[in-house]
Amino acid sequence: MSGQSAPLPAHEANRRILIIDDSPAIHEDVVKLLTPARSELGPSRDLAVARAAFFGGEEAPTKDYGAFELSSAYSGEEGLRMVAQACYNEEPFALAFVDNRLEAYPFEFYK
Repeated sequence: MSGQSAPLPAHEANRRILIIDDSPAIHEDVVKLLTPARSELGPSRDLAVARAAFFGGEEAPTKDYGAFELSSAYSGEEGLRMVAQACYNEEPFALAFVDNRLEAYPFEFYK
């Protein structure tokens, strides 16, 4: 055996993402990028269906790749607490978007 585990099915994959930034506008932009169904353009699948109906060709995508579970922290300290709590609960974040210019960043965050 190679020692590598098989990839998890999409419904079991860790989709937890933490956004750490002091700007609410950045949080809103990341949410829009990662959840297109909630953007001002409406559900992305509906747009794909309309495009396919109008232009012909490929059918609209029907596979659900799962949604991301997004969490927000507005300071480095808050983000550090959330990461620690997630690890304690054995529900770690898969990814964190971190503002590297955030003021008063705790050094421990980078360890």
